[in-house]
Amino acid sequence: MVYTYNVFRKSYPPLYFEAIIKFQTLNDMKHAAHIEESPSYKKMFLEGEIALGILISVFEKGIKDKAFKSSLVSNDASANHLAIAFWAQMIGIMMTLSRKENYINDYGMSDKSLIETALGIIFDGIIN
Repeated sequence: MVYTYNVFRKSYPPLYFEAIIKFQTLNDMKHAAHIEESPSYKKMFLEGEIALGILISVFEKGIKDKAFKSSLVSNDASANHLAIAFWAQMIGIMMTLSRKENYINDYGMSDKSLIETALGIIFDGIIN
């Protein structure tokens, strides 16, 4: 997911990626009054729900297959909880890439290295 966003970020004008980041970080779109008033907001929200549903399915399979550390599952972390936490971490990586690329480069880290390191930390933290 984050690799695809990074390719998109580098392939198109910055305004497009900033629009994605803005949408991803809007205040609670699901409960916003304007979602019913705007067909485009509603369509964007529903598309996001499809993607989140796929992510939840992946985490459901991981829980069923006992692929995750028992401490996560024994603390009642449902597939919904894991998917939302993962999504939030991806947003953090994308925002850092979009707003701090020169800063991370100053520390000798490329965008690819940031993604790989961050995903390594995330996966090492959840996978058996």
